[in-house]
Amino acid sequence: MKVKEWLKSKIVIQVGLASLITILAVAALAGATTIGTNISTSGTLDVTGVTTVVNASSTLLTVSGMAYLNGGLTMDTNKFSVADATGNTLIGGTLGVTGLSTLASTAVTNASTTLATFGSGGTTVSGLLWGTCSVGFGGTLDVDTASTTNCTATGVTTSYKVFMTPSNLEPRVVFNSASSTADNTIQVGIYSASSSVSMTPQTWTWMAIK
Repeated sequence: MKVKEWLKSKIVIQVGLASLITILAVAALAGATTIGTNISTSGTLDVTGVTTVVNASSTLLTVSGMAYLNGGLTMDTNKFSVADATGNTLIGGTLGVTGLSTLASTAVTNASTTLATFGSGGTTVSGLLWGTCSVGFGGTLDVDTASTTNCTATGVTTSYKVFMTPSNLEPRVVFNSASSTADNTIQVGIYSASSSVSMTPQTWTWMAIK
């Protein structure tokens, strides 16, 4: 009788130890931060904490399908980022584009003094403005007479080279000059080639490059 009781107690102890070891192993796996072997799953892998991927090969992370990053994207602190709410993209280096680029907005800003250089050895452009202005010479322009007037061009300074496209010029009147003579001002000139002409105000288009 005592032998049977002793055997039963041994069995109980062994079962208890086995259960305890199993529980401790599961708990250790649940709290593990490093897994030394490959993981393959046909379902979804959910990670609620921070995930660190370390790989000694040249390929750190490969995604063969579509990657969904809901929360924005940041690389190397400030080298490349995409804002979650707006989609605004920051590139800390040089953007190289080999194909065509489509810009939906005409506003271009640059913190440096160089906006763009066109072609090898081309002229550096640091400012580009355009718009329209009202041009009114007033009165009558006598034969063989030149006249000048100013039109308002916001943002233009004397550092800009200006280009003017006149419209609806009266017959025998020649457009002959445009220059940035003061801030926000373009001076334009015309010339009557053969006869006196009554001048009326017009809207002309201008462009200024610095």
